[in-house]
Amino acid sequence: MKKENKAKPDINKECKWWGIILIIVGIITFFTSGIITGVIVLLLGLTALLFRKDWNLALIGTWFIFLGGLNIILEILAFTSSLTESSFSWFILIGIVQFLIGIYLLTHYYKADGKEISEKRKMNKNIVIFGIVLFLLVVLISTWKAEATISIEQDMLNNIRDELFIYNSTDLYIEGVKSGALSYEFANSELSRIEERVNESDMKIKEALKYSIITYIDYFSVENRYVVSFTELSVTNLRVRLDLTRNELDYAKEKCLDSSGCNNGWCKVEGTDYCCPRPNMKIVNGYCS
Repeated sequence: MKKENKAKPDINKECKWWGIILIIVGIITFFTSGIITGVIVLLLGLTALLFRKDWNLALIGTWFIFLGGLNIILEILAFTSSLTESSFSWFILIGIVQFLIGIYLLTHYYKADGKEISEKRKMNKNIVIFGIVLFLLVVLISTWKAEATISIEQDMLNNIRDELFIYNSTDLYIEGVKSGALSYEFANSELSRIEERVNESDMKIKEALKYSIITYIDYFSVENRYVVSFTELSVTNLRVRLDLTRNELDYAKEKCLDSSGCNNGWCKVEGTDYCCPRPNMKIVNGYCS
């Protein structure tokens, strides 16, 4: 007995329902999470509702794969980053579901004509699918590499911050120079090495931000994301701390010629009975200057 061919999908009806669903989701997204994402989803819904052609399935499918890929990338990087607590997130499941929906829609687009399809149209659809896959690979891979770089370098800045502000490693250099255990040149070169690492991480983050699509979807620009991510604040604070430490080293390398009668390691001001915290200071109106 001859098998009956499956009926062709009703593209008009499918586009209608996808259009309605995406318009509702787009409006909700616009007012709750992302303006750009909401606008794109809303436009996809309106396009599907107005034109009701099979290429709408390709557009919507591409968007779902794109969003799913981004969610998966962000959740994996968040899970492996030391800046966040490692815990299971439902967003990775949402990303997987979005990815699968996108693949389903692309497959549906490809089969929308049923078996009654010319070789030319089949070739055109092959080209469209190939272009979509290539586009998604380029965007998602470049975003993955960029976000991984940002995560690694932010971890590095976080570790340097802990060393400088929590463990007070710079105090060891100052005390070492004061006691003579470390040379001024060595301590200063170590500070330069730390600053060089801070500058390197800062440069890598700024460069990586340019190549992540998340920068433009969620933050509109590289500058805005740089500030919102607190990278700018972290780098500024680290540089200020290093500059202050250098000033302390400049004072520490100068030995007191006379500290007799002075407490806390202060220096005797020549020709007076005053003591000041640094060598070669003078007394102006009764105060160290």
